[in-house]
Amino acid sequence: MKVKIFESNKNHKIDRSSLDELESQVAQWLKENAPIKVVEIKQSAAGGGGGPMQLFLSVWYEPAS
Repeated sequence: MKVKIFESNKNHKIDRSSLDELESQVAQWLKENAPIKVVEIKQSAAGGGGGPMQLFLSVWYEPAS
């Protein structure tokens, strides 16, 4: 099993445009790797409290045979 990590732009606050950008990155990667089998998707966030908030998305997958 492998994992691909995506993260929001760390120089800006998390808003609709940064979420749309993250979604576009994930959609493009899935399109380019269409034969994979996605096993699990997890999301986490870090930061805030004076620093920029970061959003992370991990896609756990099995490569195509």
